[in-house]
Amino acid sequence: MTNGISKRFNITGLCVPANHYMVDIGVKIETIIREYIEPGAYFVINRARQYGKTTTLSRLQHAMFGKYLALRTSFEGLGETAFSSEAEFVSTFIDIIHTCLERADIGDDILDTWDDPEQDRRIRKLPRKIINLITSINAPIVLMIDEVDKSTNNQLFLDFLGMLRDMYLNRNEGIAPAFHSVILAGVTDIKNLKMKIRPEKEHKSNSPWNIAAPFDVDLSFAPDEIATMLTEYEADYHTGMDISIISDRLYYHTSGYPFLVSLLCRYIHENKLSWTCDSVDSAVRRVLNEKNTLFDDMIKNLQNHQGFARLVERIILEGKTVDYNPDDPSIDMGVMYGIFARNEDQVQISNRIFSARLMNYFISISETSELVKDRSERDASLYIRDGILDFDKVIERFSVFMHETYHDRDSAFIEREARRLLLGYIKPIINGYGQYFLEPQIRGGRAIDILVQYKQEEYIIEVKIWRGEAYERRAYDQIAGYVKDRHQQVGYVVSFCNLQKAPRQGSVFTHDGVEIHETIIAY
Repeated sequence: MTNGISKRFNITGLCVPANHYMVDIGVKIETIIREYIEPGAYFVINRARQYGKTTTLSRLQHAMFGKYLALRTSFEGLGETAFSSEAEFVSTFIDIIHTCLERADIGDDILDTWDDPEQDRRIRKLPRKIINLITSINAPIVLMIDEVDKSTNNQLFLDFLGMLRDMYLNRNEGIAPAFHSVILAGVTDIKNLKMKIRPEKEHKSNSPWNIAAPFDVDLSFAPDEIATMLTEYEADYHTGMDISIISDRLYYHTSGYPFLVSLLCRYIHENKLSWTCDSVDSAVRRVLNEKNTLFDDMIKNLQNHQGFARLVERIILEGKTVDYNPDDPSIDMGVMYGIFARNEDQVQISNRIFSARLMNYFISISETSELVKDRSERDASLYIRDGILDFDKVIERFSVFMHETYHDRDSAFIEREARRLLLGYIKPIINGYGQYFLEPQIRGGRAIDILVQYKQEEYIIEVKIWRGEAYERRAYDQIAGYVKDRHQQVGYVVSFCNLQKAPRQGSVFTHDGVEIHETIIAY
């Protein structure tokens, strides 16, 4: 507690308004109720880890009070025992709902009927029990189940989903009542699950949850939504921050990923930094060099899925443009885990922090990483003078290093490794005072290849493979536009050329009002 204020920025579990600084998600909650719950939809909130799913369910429950009976449950921590038999699973579900009914202060008569130990404990008998509950309560019932990922590989759970689906279909045909709405929450896109756990001859091809309405409410935080949290914080601490500017800066780095927004805010608060853009940038540098469960999961998913890792490498290392295709398992996985975002019809890394963390990982596992790092660290004293980074010297020495070390490597290697080699060289130099980002989106949908920030300075780099003079001139147009959009004056073009002798020397010149520093690296 500081100055009698007990609220904090929360990065674990449920956010509670009385205890935590929270983004006002009231508009999102109203949208979910209006577009999904009121029409009686069954749907899935499938979002990446630490994306605010549990908090969203909690706020929904509070918003529905008085009009709906919201039974908010979770399959977190059920354990194997709950799935050891059909009777055990049904008994567990009955106990979970009993707890919800008790909290809602439902009468003893209804509780006693719901708990009746004499009733058949088979899934196919549950509909009658649920119908009795629905008809005895004078309010539409909304069933909410969090952490359903814990059960998606269990046939009993799939049978349970199939039962809820059948009840939904019967309700729509006017045959019998059912839960007014059912909300499942987890990382996995449950509506695509198949009944495939039974022995091969008993496989069913249909999904047990193909009735799910597509859920397209954006749970990320826009800058004006982040501002609601900072406004609450500012009312307590009176820091004098410019809320609009800080909200934009937080969004710039995180693209509104809820966990990352709160993580940066918590770092600034706990380290008593001033609420400035420089402090936000400092928090980003710290976060990029620390472990947390979100980053651990991201790296684990790369290590466990080779096809997915190769796709991320193509985007991160080679700057490849990848068309969005929801039927591509690797793209679908990346979106599900929050690593990819859809930008119109293309796939991109979802935020700048992820792009830098992923590149750090790919640099660390490269067989050339130590060689590049050792050379960069040896030359580090050449680059910093009076706290100012001589970026021209960085590129010049990198060019010498490439010619000395990789002059005999093939074109395919250089094209694949160009970005990793360059950033592997830059990273030790700026470490502690700077950071870099890949493909940050700017006005007009264009993207900077590499943006290096060192203290208050920015260095914009376009990395190219030499394709001839016409291709190079297009790079000048691109870098000039990028530099203007960032309100800078200087841009860098680094072209890798597979000729033993470069077609010409690089130079410094003005193009479209922008000073361009061109380096051609022959290998």
